[in-house]
Amino acid sequence: MGRGGQRNDFPVLLQHIPDFRQGGVTLKYVKRGYHVLCTHAITLLLLPVAATVMLELANMLKTGQLQEMWVVASQTHLQFNMVVFMGCCLLLAVMAVTYVLTRTKPVYLMNYHCYKAPDSLMMSRDRFRDLSIKSQMFNEQSLEFQEKIMQRSGLGDETYLPEAVQQIPPQISMAAAREEAERVLFDSVRHVLEAAHLKPGQIDILVVNCSLFNPTPSLSAMIINHFKMRSNVVSYNLAGMGCSAGVIAINLAKELLQVYPNSRALVVSTENITQNWYFGNERSMLIPNCLFRVGGAAMLLSNRRKDYWKAKYELLHVVRTHMGANDQRYGCVYQREDSQGRVGVHLSKELMAIAGHALKANITTLGPLVLPISEQLIFFGNLVARKVFKMKIRGYIPDFKLAFEHFCIHTGGRGVIEEIEKQLQLAPESVQPSKDTLFRYGNTSSSSIWYVLSNIESTRGVRKGDRIWQIAFGSGFKCNSAVWRSMRNNNQGGPGCASMFGNFYELGPYWVNESLHLSPNPGAWNRRFGLLFIDQPAGSGFSIAGSLGIPTDEMQIATDLYAGLQQFFSRHSDLQARPLFITGESYAGKYVPAIGHYILQMEQLWNPTPPQPLLKARETSVAAQQLGPPLFKLAGLAIGNGLTDPALQVLTHADTCHYMSLIDQHEKMHAMELQLQVAAMISQGQWKEASRHRALLMAYLQHESGVGTLLDTRRTRDYDADNLVDQYLNIKAVQEALGVKPGTKFEGCSGRVAEALGPDVMKSVKALIPDLLAALPVLLYQGQFDAQDGPGSVEAWTTGLDWPGKADFFCAKRHIWRMGQDTASFLQDASGIASNFSQNGSRIDEGILRLAQQADSGELQPIAGYWKHHQFLTTVVLKDAGHMVPRDQPLVAQNMIETWVQHSLAHHSQQLVEITVH
Repeated sequence: MGRGGQRNDFPVLLQHIPDFRQGGVTLKYVKRGYHVLCTHAITLLLLPVAATVMLELANMLKTGQLQEMWVVASQTHLQFNMVVFMGCCLLLAVMAVTYVLTRTKPVYLMNYHCYKAPDSLMMSRDRFRDLSIKSQMFNEQSLEFQEKIMQRSGLGDETYLPEAVQQIPPQISMAAAREEAERVLFDSVRHVLEAAHLKPGQIDILVVNCSLFNPTPSLSAMIINHFKMRSNVVSYNLAGMGCSAGVIAINLAKELLQVYPNSRALVVSTENITQNWYFGNERSMLIPNCLFRVGGAAMLLSNRRKDYWKAKYELLHVVRTHMGANDQRYGCVYQREDSQGRVGVHLSKELMAIAGHALKANITTLGPLVLPISEQLIFFGNLVARKVFKMKIRGYIPDFKLAFEHFCIHTGGRGVIEEIEKQLQLAPESVQPSKDTLFRYGNTSSSSIWYVLSNIESTRGVRKGDRIWQIAFGSGFKCNSAVWRSMRNNNQGGPGCASMFGNFYELGPYWVNESLHLSPNPGAWNRRFGLLFIDQPAGSGFSIAGSLGIPTDEMQIATDLYAGLQQFFSRHSDLQARPLFITGESYAGKYVPAIGHYILQMEQLWNPTPPQPLLKARETSVAAQQLGPPLFKLAGLAIGNGLTDPALQVLTHADTCHYMSLIDQHEKMHAMELQLQVAAMISQGQWKEASRHRALLMAYLQHESGVGTLLDTRRTRDYDADNLVDQYLNIKAVQEALGVKPGTKFEGCSGRVAEALGPDVMKSVKALIPDLLAALPVLLYQGQFDAQDGPGSVEAWTTGLDWPGKADFFCAKRHIWRMGQDTASFLQDASGIASNFSQNGSRIDEGILRLAQQADSGELQPIAGYWKHHQFLTTVVLKDAGHMVPRDQPLVAQNMIETWVQHSLAHHSQQLVEITVH
């Protein structure tokens, strides 16, 4: 009770503001002050220097020294030159200051994450119909109407709705709405921060948009509280701006990044379904129920120039168009109550026409910014002919395919996507990612354009330099566009990656560290051998394609590589007597067999006796024959986690992910359907389509499993996600030390090469392997946690390989390789056959008992891997490693390659000399 017996209803308002003169100073606030000081260090240092110079000039003017200098200049005939010199200096200074003060800071997209709801929230069309009936909220006409809308909507059976809506009866409450928001927002933010290796305290700006759910405290405050962000984080919460609010949020972050230097901005876009589900019978308000689904995305932006190398995209343009001055357009998407007092969102019948007007206005502004001059001239000429000369000709629609490589269209419904396709005259493949996203996730409102971009990255790949157009519509009525340029190749891998990456990231003497310096590699492969790294195919890394262009198949690649080897050994004749082992990784599962077989062919060409042909002979060009016999002795081939026979390997992915507990039975069945589609395309020779659908399969598995990369299922993001190797090899001093032509741009993975070899990806080279196994030691090694090209994938094609040692290799004993033992433990007793060992069952029982006793006593050493060997073939599975084994297990990989080379030379050197391959 307050004074006079009156109750105090607002106790918080009567509290005093604390006296800041009292109490101690918290250390974290002191640290922030020093952070500001360091951020503006250059400005703070230059200001005293500039002030000192100005004072000195003023003093010289006061004491007459400037006049004396002028007199001396005039007496020595330098007066005019001095005036010109000082004027030029002043002009340059003004220009430099103007540039620094007015230049636009770049805005980079470092990473983004799209939320995927748990399977328990999945909503099929049949389940949607059943829940609508059981809710008893809709009359018969409304149920029939919703059924028709669902059939035409373009949504599939794997979209998501919140738990509160799915309950019978629906449990709609503020608490349920908060729970939905928290689940979407927290998961998205957590994943994007983890992917960028950032702490919440490193975020400077936070922008959150959600149109229909705006509690107090706000959603932005909800994120700040949950992640314990800094008290001085600049935060905004956007509301009521519709499905285009995602682009508006990006634009706001962009503008803020122009004001706050060296900052990071976190943008979070979502929509809340729980409190905005309509339980009435007005048709215009039932449509959102059929289209909108749970979703959200978090995007991390930066204006820090040093983040250039880490960025995925750069924001080029944002164009916003608002049609709200017109009453009809303003009210075409309108939240209101129906005649029964139930709140919902009304969609007018004129919505599509209004969207068309908004799109027209938006692209009119956007066109001059992005279209090539040729398209602008044609458009302008057409406009003059129609308006000035009154010619009766159709209006010209610019070809936006010349401005953009990819289109992210807001998934407002199948009709919206198809209308944009029609109006802009886009090809069906340009809008297919938007249709696929609508089918899989439904209309996730402002975040939908990010789901589309994720689909494009996964299914088609985004090459460096590609331009992406995100376009969205929103209430009010608005049409907003964002244009991005890709800063690197954002796809699921493939040909075109340089060997220099392997040098500085995996098996070379040094690794590039986070400070862009070199650190010793503990497992370098050059400890006992010399290493030669060759960037190939031509056009990748530092290599130059030349007049013949980028190769398009394995035969051309092998020819180029053979020519390179010949040139190298002709210049280094002292190395010609040393045995040569060719190794590679991933797509080298095709490169290595191709060049190995090509070398055997060249040996046969120049040493044609005895006259027994190769099992899989291939024609060699006249130009290749002119290169002469090999100047080196090929001694063996090694392939790590290789793609060799895609037709068989693609059929293993579903089982692999299922047995690794990355997907459930339902997801496995869907993945198997995708696998069969790819296999069918391969059998029909549809190489490009097969490659694209394989990428779609891998994207599906990665998305459903939630892993950072299928190449190593333990990782939260891909290998070298910060592009440290690319950054290092583009340093001028490094390129000078390497003898690279000045100004050369190094790309770890070349999009041009990947595109040229696109049709080659799904072709098999398995037929070449029997020839190789008849002549050379072959090592196939895989990391245990590679779900893409790992042990199961490789075993699928090696098991069915038709070669003389097939039966014996199948029966060969699989050995356990333990750490801490001598090098000889790998490939020791390499000729052991499992069938011989298992003839006496008692021996097996005794061995198992002995191992159990050792385990109980703690005598067993950690397992490094498992190996199997027969004749020329050795296979190894390395434990606790992914796709890039030398990076994950450097010492084990070093031991493996050294032991295998020594074993090959010791056991097969005589055979290598005597065998003549035909």
